[in-house]
Amino acid sequence: MHLHRGEEELARKEIERGLNDIHSYENHDSPVFTVEKIRSIQNLEQLLNQVSSEEYSEKHILEEELEKAVENENYEQAAQIRDRLKDIDS
Repeated sequence: MHLHRGEEELARKEIERGLNDIHSYENHDSPVFTVEKIRSIQNLEQLLNQVSSEEYSEKHILEEELEKAVENENYEQAAQIRDRLKDIDS
């Protein structure tokens, strides 16, 4: 998933709307429907947690900054950002 800076809140709202929609679906006697409903809820909840995590937000911002630094051929700044990303991942 790739969000631009400031889009996290919009993403959270859309994911929550999707979760509410799925929860509101009436249950059917179909096992496939039940499995898919549960799977969809789990996937959206996992995505919501990822978008909401502070670590994801900081990492995402740094990844965008790294991309811009490389595009601008600012390799010293890119190396510093890369090192900060390594710290987050470890």
